[in-house]
Amino acid sequence: MRSRIRRWAALLSILVWLVPSVGALAEFSPRYTQFKQRDGMMVEWTGSYTALDKLSKKNLETVNEWLSNLKWIVKGRLGGTVTTAAVEYAGEEILSVASRPQGNGAVTLFSPSGNAYWTAAGQKTALAYLAGEEPYIYDILEFPALYDQLAKALYPVLDEKVTAKTKKARTTVKNATASPSYRDYALTADEMNAAWSDILTAVLPTLREALADQPGRCGQLEELLGSLTFSGECRFKRLLDKNQGDMGMQFTGSAGKGSDVRKVTLFGGYTADKGGYLSLSLPQVKGKNKLTFRLSVSLAKAKNGNRTLKIDVSYNRLFDKVTEAATVAASLKNVIKGGDEAWSGKVTITQTENKVKTTYTLTPALAFTDAGLSGDVTVQRKRGSKVNMKAAVHIDIAEAGDFTEPEIENPVDLSGKSDAQAKAAVQAEIPGLVGPVVRLMSTLPENERILLTHELRTDEWMTGDTVPLPTEETRDEPTPGPGTDWNEEDAI
Repeated sequence: MRSRIRRWAALLSILVWLVPSVGALAEFSPRYTQFKQRDGMMVEWTGSYTALDKLSKKNLETVNEWLSNLKWIVKGRLGGTVTTAAVEYAGEEILSVASRPQGNGAVTLFSPSGNAYWTAAGQKTALAYLAGEEPYIYDILEFPALYDQLAKALYPVLDEKVTAKTKKARTTVKNATASPSYRDYALTADEMNAAWSDILTAVLPTLREALADQPGRCGQLEELLGSLTFSGECRFKRLLDKNQGDMGMQFTGSAGKGSDVRKVTLFGGYTADKGGYLSLSLPQVKGKNKLTFRLSVSLAKAKNGNRTLKIDVSYNRLFDKVTEAATVAASLKNVIKGGDEAWSGKVTITQTENKVKTTYTLTPALAFTDAGLSGDVTVQRKRGSKVNMKAAVHIDIAEAGDFTEPEIENPVDLSGKSDAQAKAAVQAEIPGLVGPVVRLMSTLPENERILLTHELRTDEWMTGDTVPLPTEETRDEPTPGPGTDWNEEDAI
């Protein structure tokens, strides 16, 4: 079930936010850059199927009549300090989840149950325990700003540890302007291990700030980084632009957590108004496990005020003979005329699991109104070589209202519980969240209900991760310590 929730959450995140996230490049969308400065946003979307495998035209009309009364609403303060997700039916809210800071932690409120849970700073939120991971919307184009902050913290520490050599040599970075020179920091394994504590002390505040609204991931990242041991030569290549400013870096070396040692290659760079590239490679030194990630972003030169942005992402992972692969390819066009903006393009998302390839194709047609950004997105899903779903989604993105809310008294305290205990505690919310949808689906004729249920459920729903009911053992079990192997499931 958790895998299904994660998959739909990821798809909806891309569907609702991938296009607006390009606001990090002011050159692509001046209107969205201005819109992004507002305190909070509200995203509303409704949808219907235009085709669904094994569903007749008549039955499709019945299902769409039911869906026409459903509306999904997400509200959030930019930066993620407050997030609310709700579902309405015929204008009435039937379920919602809200997370927000409270004290030295976060509180999550579920409706219709009315139950609230408090988690401490650095701990997952109650919603993350329920869904399996921290719900979060990434703006991948804010990576350059994050690197700039990390560079300011990292390189002064390296300058204290080793004497860098400045070299004039051209380094090509995809989509960006080539770097004409770099500073080379070479450390032995002993030097790197001795310096690692000071490096972490310098860079972790920036990472904590960047992940302030993702306490679970932040804790995982800190645990992973703190457990690493380096071997062999480690080298930082600090890429400089023509003005001797930081534009990227390359790190090569070997790092391990316990017996799992990986060859690490991290490379990336960025030029404003052009684009950049980021790649990470983590093959095992001894073994076949490996992980690779690549991100490419390019912004074409303006033609008559119009801009085209291309984003390509690829992810491949082999772990214990299980292979996963995913890609995102997006080409977005913004037609700018007289202060108006109209966005169009195509986003293709592929995922391969158990040798089965699933492809989602999203085609947005969005435009700015006085209220915000509005329009339609068509969605098509292909499993293998067969298209088995087509849908249309209408999206409205506007400024949200006041987010000031009183603190919740006496929420359930999960801060002292192990992960297993916290997961078991929040399972009580599943009936409350699923119940309203089940009751609505019960109004459909049996054949439509069976087909729609099948659409929303796979074998993972029945055989995926489960959380047992609390027992005396799980109530009192200690919090598990870090494992001895570098498990990529813990990586960000």
